[in-house]
Amino acid sequence: MRYKMNFSLMKRGKYWYCRFYDSQGKRLAKSTGQTSKAKAILVAEDWYKNDVFIFTEQTFYQYAKDFFSKDGVWFKDANIVKNTSSESTRTIYETRLNVHLLPYWGKIKLKEITPTKIKEWRLNVLMKTDMSISSVNFIVTVLGIILKQAVVDGLIGNNPVKVISKVKEEKEKKDAFSLEEIKKMLILSKEQKDIYLRIL
Repeated sequence: MRYKMNFSLMKRGKYWYCRFYDSQGKRLAKSTGQTSKAKAILVAEDWYKNDVFIFTEQTFYQYAKDFFSKDGVWFKDANIVKNTSSESTRTIYETRLNVHLLPYWGKIKLKEITPTKIKEWRLNVLMKTDMSISSVNFIVTVLGIILKQAVVDGLIGNNPVKVISKVKEEKEKKDAFSLEEIKKMLILSKEQKDIYLRIL
């Protein structure tokens, strides 16, 4: 049985996206994860019948929980279309998501994630944990990847991570020579001077 659906399909790159209007009249788009239009229609129809289109209040967890999974659109797109991601990279991203991002941002609605909130969270992590600056910067980058796709899917208007600068990493200052090295050079210098004097 075929249903009359209030949505349309469009192709972006290799995948088909479903476009529809939410209850407030805003047009949104969501990737079906399908390269075949026929299969994309079936996915979209299933969404329509199960009210999946009502996701303007979607939380970060609802959107991102499977974002970096092997069967997710991100990994398929990175490999098939761009050929830029490996299994090890996917695993690293997925671990950062599960360990650091979902526990904090999970219950927060996507549209409520702002640059200010991200900065506050980042500062809290740096001050209350022993996590390095480079690690925190990387986790924020992973968050940005997810939110960038949320923009493409029409869930949020812009990516808040895009306007946030990375925390500057302080380079460790190191003396040209350690005290021990200086002592050894002085001893060696004295020995070489004694040898030179004896030769004369």
